[in-house]
Amino acid sequence: MDESNQQELLTERERDVLLLVAYGKSSKEVARHLNISVGGANFHINNAMKKLGAATRAHAVALAIFRGILTACDRSPGARGGPP
Repeated sequence: MDESNQQELLTERERDVLLLVAYGKSSKEVARHLNISVGGANFHINNAMKKLGAATRAHAVALAIFRGILTACDRSPGARGGPP
């Protein structure tokens, strides 16, 4: 699967939550940063994990980086912008 197809594998919100998880944020912090509920944050994290075939949050982040879905150049999403 090429890079564009890999990007389409996850929704923008799923990429957003994985990026915040990559920065070490908890579900509560992800929810606060994106102005969504903790349940919503977990929903998106779990969907990303399933789509990537990951067993854990950390595994999902590693797979997303390995597949080029997340990069070192990505910035934290949300209204605040910039690094978290």
